[in-house]
Amino acid sequence: KMSEWGDIYLHDLDQFIVEQGGDYVRYADNIIFFSKEKNQIENEFETVKHFLKNRLNLTFNIENRYIFKIENRVTFMGIFFKHGKFIGYY
Repeated sequence: KMSEWGDIYLHDLDQFIVEQGGDYVRYADNIIFFSKEKNQIENEFETVKHFLKNRLNLTFNIENRYIFKIENRVTFMGIFFKHGKFIGYY
């Protein structure tokens, strides 16, 4: 399955983000970052974008990039998050 290969291929990305102290959730090639500060999200995005390009030869789809306030409820892959915490799914 493609998502399994994606998980294997992107494992180095997961390790990199954890080492950087990032707060995130990833499913296959979809990723969401959590932070209280917009500039921290921007910095994490740039750092991860650089890692993907230089280490894995991949690029982000910039058209699907959104930034939300952390107090807003966000739906990601059918899962609801609020304040960066899991609150339910549909």
